[in-house]
Amino acid sequence: MSSIGTCRLCQTAGATLLGSHIVPEFFYKRVYTKSHKFTAIPLEDEKRLAIEQKGYREDLLCANCETKLSKWEGKLSQFVSQVVSGAYTTCKATQHGIVTAVSGVDYSSVKMAVISIFWRMSIAKHKLFGSYSLGPYEEQFRNLLDQAAVPAETEFPILLSKGLLDGQFLPGILFPMSRGMYDNTLVLQSVVLNGIVFDCVMTKTRAIPKEMAAFALQASGGILIASRSYEDLGVDIGEVSKRMRRADVKAFYQKHS
Repeated sequence: MSSIGTCRLCQTAGATLLGSHIVPEFFYKRVYTKSHKFTAIPLEDEKRLAIEQKGYREDLLCANCETKLSKWEGKLSQFVSQVVSGAYTTCKATQHGIVTAVSGVDYSSVKMAVISIFWRMSIAKHKLFGSYSLGPYEEQFRNLLDQAAVPAETEFPILLSKGLLDGQFLPGILFPMSRGMYDNTLVLQSVVLNGIVFDCVMTKTRAIPKEMAAFALQASGGILIASRSYEDLGVDIGEVSKRMRRADVKAFYQKHS
């Protein structure tokens, strides 16, 4: 899939636009069936389950910009694999109750990769990402990515949490979320990918609470990752859980597994 148009990142006109993943494909691997298919499951029974392959893509980026993002995504993929498996190789981790203290994270690459995901979800036309809008920050994010300008740890802080369902961490969950608030003062953009809740705090200049700063990704490569129920993290997946048990969903997986 490709077309000719203006690259949404570098804004080069007349560029060959590639079928760019809105969310990097490595996040889909745990939701693929054995035949490399997946479906987004609408909560409404009457909506037909559409079969998808290779993740959601749109003609957004030129080859140069695609390469730029892919380098950051490679480091994020490596880091996420360690968080999911609990086997840390390039990073070090110490467990303190429900919190994992991780050090050795590639701050620049991971932060830029996460920012790129929220930016792509904001500019995407697909209805699945319709709740994402960065508003005035959309152009700021584009400039950061285009110029490879890594924000300070206090600018658009990134937080990660491992979501628990009935006390279990399930890495096969991908779940868009609507915009949230922290303490009724700070806007959060959030998404669940591989069972991990990614939060981006939408502020560049405002001071953030100490408890939030302590858990956010640090320029030194440290981050605190809590394991908490989805309900405690502000994610309501009760209806999704019910939907997964209905006949059309079961039929899909019986056919394509």
